[in-house]
Amino acid sequence: MSSSLAALYENAVLAHPRRCLLAMALVVAACAVFMPSFRLDSGSDSLILEDDADLRAYIQIRQTFPDEPFLLVAYQPKHDLFEPATLQALRALVDELEQVDGVEHVNSMLNAPLLLSPPLPITALLRGIPNLEDERVDKTLARKELTESPFYSEQLISRDGETTAIQLVLTKNPPLSEAIIERETLRGSRRSAALSPEESARLSELEERVSTLTAAEAEQQEKMVADIRAVLARHRDAADVYLGGLPMIVADMTAFVRRDLVVFGAGMIAFLALALWIVFRSKRFVFLPLLTCALVVVTMIGLLGLLDKPATVVSSNFISLLLIIGMSMAIHIAVRFDNLKQSGNARTKLKQAVVDVALPCFFCSLTTMVGFGSLVFSGIKPVMDFGLMMTAGIAVAYAFIFLVLAPLLVLTTAETAGSGDETAETEAENPLMLWLAKLTDAHGGLLFIAALVLLGVSVWGTTRLSVENRFIDYFHENTEIHQGMLLIDSKLGGTVPLEIVIDGGEKNYWINPAHRAKLRQAHEYLEQQSAVGKVLSLDATLKVAEEITGSRPLNSFLLGMLKTALPARFKEAVLEPFVDRDFRQVRLVARVVESDPNLKRQELLDGIRNHLINEIGFEADQVRITGMYVLYNNMLQSLFDSQIKTIGVVFLAILMMFLILFRSFPVAIIALVPNVFPVFLVLGIMGLLGIPLDLMTITIAAVSVGIAVDHTIHYVYRFRAEFEIHRDYRATLYRCHGGVGRAMFYTSVTIVAGFMILAASSFRPTIYFGIFTSLAMVTALFAAVTLLPYLLIRLRPFGREHHS
Repeated sequence: MSSSLAALYENAVLAHPRRCLLAMALVVAACAVFMPSFRLDSGSDSLILEDDADLRAYIQIRQTFPDEPFLLVAYQPKHDLFEPATLQALRALVDELEQVDGVEHVNSMLNAPLLLSPPLPITALLRGIPNLEDERVDKTLARKELTESPFYSEQLISRDGETTAIQLVLTKNPPLSEAIIERETLRGSRRSAALSPEESARLSELEERVSTLTAAEAEQQEKMVADIRAVLARHRDAADVYLGGLPMIVADMTAFVRRDLVVFGAGMIAFLALALWIVFRSKRFVFLPLLTCALVVVTMIGLLGLLDKPATVVSSNFISLLLIIGMSMAIHIAVRFDNLKQSGNARTKLKQAVVDVALPCFFCSLTTMVGFGSLVFSGIKPVMDFGLMMTAGIAVAYAFIFLVLAPLLVLTTAETAGSGDETAETEAENPLMLWLAKLTDAHGGLLFIAALVLLGVSVWGTTRLSVENRFIDYFHENTEIHQGMLLIDSKLGGTVPLEIVIDGGEKNYWINPAHRAKLRQAHEYLEQQSAVGKVLSLDATLKVAEEITGSRPLNSFLLGMLKTALPARFKEAVLEPFVDRDFRQVRLVARVVESDPNLKRQELLDGIRNHLINEIGFEADQVRITGMYVLYNNMLQSLFDSQIKTIGVVFLAILMMFLILFRSFPVAIIALVPNVFPVFLVLGIMGLLGIPLDLMTITIAAVSVGIAVDHTIHYVYRFRAEFEIHRDYRATLYRCHGGVGRAMFYTSVTIVAGFMILAASSFRPTIYFGIFTSLAMVTALFAAVTLLPYLLIRLRPFGREHHS
């Protein structure tokens, strides 16, 4: 720290520790008031791009083809599905589910309209359609119809007749839907022209309203999912039952996030306490850093509650990260103090230790903030929010370390007398650091060549990175969500919906038999795709009608009759979701098999579009492929671009920081070199192992560089200071390894072990985040204490040596 800033800091803070602590206590108290407002958000919005043209199209399509949010219960009885006792048990379950708050109505094989059990003339259908519980229905024919119907097979019942689906249609939320539509309209206007002040104010109001309504809906749906599971638990003696559907995935992800926040936050605190005790054997160097880091977390949670910035799946580890980052700064203070306290006044030495590490910690914090801040270039809202959240959190952590921990240490450090060298480091005491110093001294060139080879392999590995991941892979095989998705995929037609809307452009376009023939080709093509399960469209409805009437294809008269004369409930179920009132647009709904090991999202979409346009003959502007599948895939594809942007921005910003800190271009370039290895090593290994980028793993590069660069700054800063004293590069190497090297070692061990705690999560993205960030930290430490000093000794950027 420069002499003027050091004097100001000592006079304002260290000389008056009680005043400073009182002021910071007031800050913590003010923020703590808003802690109850902090919330979690794992809604489907976190899986899509905010500025996505397909999102706008999706919202527009919803106005023509309203979508009913639903949950799906897979019911696999222990006895034959059509036995009277089984049907009675199924009816009891359906009745209970209908009473759950948030469930509007329930669709099941019990109330499915049956047209062929026995076959009825179309005139009879106009008077009312029977279902499975109707006395007129033949159960044998009903089994055949349900398992073979293009509408019911793999939709309400598996082809083998052993598993049935219960569809829980959820209560709609018109205020939220209307707010989203208006918000997207204004966003669209903003992209084409500047909004008026009134429109800008309205957009801000809508953003807040959507956030509030979404949070309320998520809370209500989380309770509803819990209530449904309680009902299902009472029926597990009669059947194996699993819950599925996007609202359940959202609720479970929220539960995983909440558990990770609590469990790993507590586990991290416990581990850090143990690590600090092992390293320093001092109660105050355990309690005071932990207290300070805890206050950082309290303050940040309060600020996030005040600003209504929820944690998401991406940012669920922010508490652990803040604890680790704050603790790393505390360890550097402690080790520097330990190096200096061998002689002299203890309190004076403590103040000197704090001042010595304040500036490198400041630049470390800035570079880490840059690492996280670069995530705003991702274009993915939860990733951007995570970057901003951590950028603010690191600033808070730095402030608390030097405005809370430092004054606390000053107050608890006794005045002790002594004499001796006021600046020199103690000799190396850590055996590993001493060994690494000797290894670098003797074989630095070989290490550098090996590192270049490893870097080349890693860069090649990064070219094999992909974003082809599946929802089901996010969860362990023993979790209900994994087992339920697997059963639904294998028996009931798939999980995530993919929608295709084809616009004929004119009224009654789809009455024309030639056009309906092209629709049938599209439907059959989708059914042939291995990654596609159940496909529903107007064509499925027509196949049922053709079987009833015996007219193949259905003539225009009968189709007109189907359009106008059928009972409303029947049309709502099998007609209106797939064709608009004017027979101008049709909608095909294909459910994607998420458990398909060969699922390639973009390849599937490209293949569908190519076939519809180039093989069947639809015009490009007639076809719109949409749905949550498309929106999620768009987010995944954007990860590649954002990863490149993130890495480039981080390294450029770090180079600028090094230039400001070290005021030397050669030193800045040398310092940058070791930080390249952790990023490319981690990304390269992910590519070679076939581990895809996702919402969490995309942050590893930014997090790794942001934290790992701390080692470089501390080492170069101390190396320069020691070299000015001794003017001997090799001697400075050993002294730095024995001093700041020990702090780097303790910090790395703490960070690595802390991140490895995340490997105990049930959420696989969190596991990968913990493992690969730990690997990056190990690589960063090794590079900082081998390659970095080798380059400093070899290139001699601090001038000539002076030997006595």
